[in-house]
Amino acid sequence: MMENNINSYISSVKSRVDLYIEQYYAAARKDIPETLYEVINYAVFPGGKMLRPALVFGFCEEMGSDPQPSLPAASAIELIHTFSLIHDDLPCMDNDDYRRGRETVHKKYSEAMALLAGDALLTDAFGIIADAKNISDTVKCRLVKLISQYAGSSGMIGGQVLDIESQIHSKKTDHYRLIRLKTANMFILSSLAGAICSGKDFREHDIIKFGEDFGLIFQLTDDILDYRQDKKGSFNIVETEGFASVFRKIDEAYNRIMQFVSNSNYNLGIISGITDIVARRVENIRNAEEY
Repeated sequence: MMENNINSYISSVKSRVDLYIEQYYAAARKDIPETLYEVINYAVFPGGKMLRPALVFGFCEEMGSDPQPSLPAASAIELIHTFSLIHDDLPCMDNDDYRRGRETVHKKYSEAMALLAGDALLTDAFGIIADAKNISDTVKCRLVKLISQYAGSSGMIGGQVLDIESQIHSKKTDHYRLIRLKTANMFILSSLAGAICSGKDFREHDIIKFGEDFGLIFQLTDDILDYRQDKKGSFNIVETEGFASVFRKIDEAYNRIMQFVSNSNYNLGIISGITDIVARRVENIRNAEEY
């Protein structure tokens, strides 16, 4: 699928997810403290790249199903992603002042409000799944289990622990394991959620491998961009491996994804298009005369 079409597709997903989340909180507004409602809206909107919800929709649709039943899962995953960003930005973690071009939640409000808003988003994600109208109880249970597995202590949050330990205690860390836990797990979750909501048969192992490779490409391209912009922060793999090695790993992961797409029983043009969007973020650096 052409890049312009993919960008339009992601924008469409964003509109649907934003509206769903907005309506979810609007329905409960009278029961939510006004300050918390304001903080949640500040944190969630205008939102980010929406790659995770786009993968949910993409897998559901490309496997031949109406993507509408995947909307609650996509929305829940976006809430979890936003929760993770709020907490990552806190002074006790990465201590960032800006996110998505404006003040981070704790800078705009307070550390306490940022902490509680993140807690609310994570908890409300399960509520969105529970309240979903167009999916069966069996699918709801599978989604809840996946969220716990890939976002919890053995997933994204476990990865954040490894990241903190590597920074504060200079603890030796397998950085590819860190990428798998902290970054790739949420892409695995998104991909599996879309496939499950499709109601079609699929090979779970293959989608897990796709999510691992997609997460690797995403994080390595982020590292390249951060390194070029001289951003300070957590470990950057370019510092130790160099551009040539990192680009080689991106190419290897990209080729594995294209093989997965080629071998699939389904038309995965949206999935390959989203992968291209991520991989091409650093093409101008790759094509420079000197790294």
